[in-house]
Amino acid sequence: AMAEPAVASPPVAAPPGAAPTFAASPVATQPVGSAPAAPEPRLDEATSQQEFNPTESAVEAVAAISPFQDTVSASEAPETVPAEPLPPFETEWKRPAGIYLSPMDSAGQPSAGAMEILEELHEEEGLPFDVDERGNSRGDNDFSLTMFWWDETGDFTEKWKFPKGRFVVPLQTMGRRMGVTAKASPPGLVRHCYTDHSANPPRTYYYVLVRNSAVRNVTFKDVQQNFAAIGAKPEFDSCFWVQTKIDALLNLWPDIQYDD
Repeated sequence: AMAEPAVASPPVAAPPGAAPTFAASPVATQPVGSAPAAPEPRLDEATSQQEFNPTESAVEAVAAISPFQDTVSASEAPETVPAEPLPPFETEWKRPAGIYLSPMDSAGQPSAGAMEILEELHEEEGLPFDVDERGNSRGDNDFSLTMFWWDETGDFTEKWKFPKGRFVVPLQTMGRRMGVTAKASPPGLVRHCYTDHSANPPRTYYYVLVRNSAVRNVTFKDVQQNFAAIGAKPEFDSCFWVQTKIDALLNLWPDIQYDD
């Protein structure tokens, strides 16, 4: 026969004035000889562990939104690409639309600051910096960078200013006197101008990019003869725009080719 279910006895009321009683909590029994169970962590200990031992997913989430993260792991760092060597110097050498003829006394030696600028311009153009103590190129390249200068005194003060991108034929004078033997340099493209105001008197340097020529003995006398052939005289205070005068100068270096 099926056993009848046990029926809980109703609580017995405590006599008046007696202290209330509570049912005892069930206590888990521990087998004899086993190690005692580790105590459960208190609430403050559990919270402490969560604060100082966050999970990996929590770290990733914080890193994703942190505005102060500026480190990159080794696997994410970009590879170092070795610098490529400078390409060979190349430029279009357009035929001048206008050209200056200018005396340059170039007395003394250039300053250290002027030579530093010349070296920087060589680097910008991709040309080897191989010059003598006056800044003249000692290489045999098709192009070279050189400089000419004059001291800002007397009639030379602020008289001739050549804008960047213009061509100029410098005449190397001696003591500001234009002799027929004054050497003329091939047409140069003005790359930079620098006035050294710390010098006394101030000195102006012009840096020009030159396409080199095998013709090295051109003088002011040759300039005069070419201008006389077209019924003109060389002038030093203006730019030549007339084609016949431009040709009178360019024809002094017939081996220089222009990219028309």
